[in-house]
Amino acid sequence: MRLSETLKFILKAVCEIFSLKYSGLFFVLIILPFSSVATFAQSESKSSSDEQMTWWHNARFGTFLHRGYNKNDENFNSSKELIRMLADIASKGGNYLMNEEPSELETLPRESIDRLKEIDQWIKDNGESIYGTSASPFRNLSWGRCTLKTVSGGDILYLHIFEWPKDGMLILSGVQNQAKKAYLLPDKKKKLKIERKEDALVISLTGAAPDSINPVVALELVGKLDFTEPPMIKSDFALLIDSMIVELFTDREKVEIRYEFDGSEPTMASNKYIPGQPIMVKSSCNLSARCFRDCKPVSGTSRKKFKLVYPYMAKGVTNLKPGIRFKYYEGSWDSLPEFMKLIAVKEGLVDDFIFVPRRQEERFGFTYHGYIKVPGTDIYAFSTESDEGSCLYIDDKQVVNNDGIHVIQEKEGIIPLNKGYHKIRVEYFEATGNDVLKVYVRSPGKIKMKLPKDWLFQ
Repeated sequence: MRLSETLKFILKAVCEIFSLKYSGLFFVLIILPFSSVATFAQSESKSSSDEQMTWWHNARFGTFLHRGYNKNDENFNSSKELIRMLADIASKGGNYLMNEEPSELETLPRESIDRLKEIDQWIKDNGESIYGTSASPFRNLSWGRCTLKTVSGGDILYLHIFEWPKDGMLILSGVQNQAKKAYLLPDKKKKLKIERKEDALVISLTGAAPDSINPVVALELVGKLDFTEPPMIKSDFALLIDSMIVELFTDREKVEIRYEFDGSEPTMASNKYIPGQPIMVKSSCNLSARCFRDCKPVSGTSRKKFKLVYPYMAKGVTNLKPGIRFKYYEGSWDSLPEFMKLIAVKEGLVDDFIFVPRRQEERFGFTYHGYIKVPGTDIYAFSTESDEGSCLYIDDKQVVNNDGIHVIQEKEGIIPLNKGYHKIRVEYFEATGNDVLKVYVRSPGKIKMKLPKDWLFQ
């Protein structure tokens, strides 16, 4: 397909499928000659926590490893991945950017055209679950995503089902409204059975999923959504050495929280949580919590597992000096190489995780190795923020895996440590573009901080 035909196809698709403007959500076709063709969606809405949020997402038909046309790139995102991304981002009140790059011959790959057609068909059947909707009120749905639309007489919940329930029961906990009706899009005439079970609305789905990608159930409610989330279980970590402080939260008024330590469903006979008096967890357990009003459950149950662990023993080393040793390498990689099998270009001593010893701006790598002096026995979270890839090891155990080619991102890992010296190794590589490496640490009751230089020894 020539570029002129392609543009006509995409313009027609944008106009017919998405429309040029609707309820604050609009699409603009951006054309960058021979480098990028994109449909751009922008919306701003409030998240379920009622904070103003703007979510951005860039999705490509092809692989994420190349930003322009690459004739050798045959790793296309499937229609299923693209449609589910659309539903996921819409459920967060987000913005969706879909990129497609013509080749040097001014054509689009057949795979891209096929995906546009499949997205077109899904939108024709389920477009109302995307257009004019707002973010999901639910923090988490095990079976999929949700978008919400306010209409005269009540709200409509659009339930995007990624995992079709094996028992045919679609459960929506915490919804206090009466239900008007439910149906699978696009067939509004075929009603689904709805039952109430305590705090939950249960929709009966008959037969197999009509759509293997993302079938959508529309649930029409009486009045504005009245919904209670399960309580939030807040703790610094889910691991503990001797104890861990745990707090329970809800934003609903005139409710009380009941909890159990064995993961069972809380009842009015369960432990009552008193705000301002945190729970002290001292052993492995499965904490479960639920909201009640007038002695009746009004939310689903939240659960969090806690595990008692033993800390890694400190190393019996002496006569260490401040700083950390580095080895510098040069090469072209898509992921961290086996540095131990390579010959370092340079090595030496630095006081932090810096790139000053490098000889070139791109295509290089570093390993840093030595010891950290941990100030106390506790649970520690280490993280690396890097562009490109990085990994962090403590006592030869991989704690953080932030490998691969990517823009700046942060990954975290957790490890229990005894007070004293522990081995540390950080690996990093840079391909092209920006180069960033930062290492952070946090522990219970303390904010995340850059790993102090006075922790580093060799």
